[in-house]
Amino acid sequence: MAEKKSEFERRREAFLTSHNAEEHYGLVDLGEALKKDYPDKFQADENLTKCLANTYIHHGLKRLNDGEFEEAIINFNKAIESEPNNIIALNNRGVAYKEKDEHDTAIIDYTQAIELKPDYVDAYINRGNSFVNKHDFERAIADFDKAIELEPVNAGAFNNRGKAYAEKGKFDKAIADFDRAIEFKPDLSTAYHNRAMVIGLKVAKETEERLKQSYEEQLASISNPVEINKFFEKEITSSEAHLGDLRKEGKTVGENLWWRLGLVWVICLVIFAGLKVYNLLPIDTIFLQLLSF
Repeated sequence: MAEKKSEFERRREAFLTSHNAEEHYGLVDLGEALKKDYPDKFQADENLTKCLANTYIHHGLKRLNDGEFEEAIINFNKAIESEPNNIIALNNRGVAYKEKDEHDTAIIDYTQAIELKPDYVDAYINRGNSFVNKHDFERAIADFDKAIELEPVNAGAFNNRGKAYAEKGKFDKAIADFDRAIEFKPDLSTAYHNRAMVIGLKVAKETEERLKQSYEEQLASISNPVEINKFFEKEITSSEAHLGDLRKEGKTVGENLWWRLGLVWVICLVIFAGLKVYNLLPIDTIFLQLLSF
């Protein structure tokens, strides 16, 4: 005859069975009631604390995806209360803080997750993104470097490092990273978008420098709108040709879409660059805003 199970054992089994079956509805109440009635036994049982933490993480992720960041944080707090070293809860609480623009707090959570699991790629990427938002690009790049070292084919890490390089004005390195991101994940639309934007910025910057170097003597001679229009038409044609050279082998449908958008971007930036050189518009503020894509 089987030994009769205690009330604690019966309720423990019911909780764990429901958790393993992913029956999340009402599972928090079941777990919390068990924890309240048998606090010592509950805390001493690693399976119980882990399952309750996972249940809170499940609810927290749903809140996070729904944009309910405060509620997400509450659930991740509960998960960490149940299992203090749960790196998934720490990492995702950091994401929720990041969405609230609380980047310093987010970085604390990512760092704690990394200390617990030094090869946690997602935490390095997320912390790098928060450093980017704080304009701490060197530390951001260092985190993306580490993520790539740990996972050399991580398209997201290359894409995000490319954005950090672009913010530093290192356009060639940024484009190279976007190329790698697309190589590893050909359907990563943001990488096509970012590459088109950065190529536009690169061409505009080169055009601005070329204008400064080559046309200073013409400043005094170009004084009427007709001549200025002819000048810009020439520069746009030249920039389109240069952009075509940079394009190389971009043949996918997604890339062609972003390329057309990028071409429009280039034309606008070339005009802005020309206006800046010719002192026809106070363009510095606008140009810096365009860099913050």
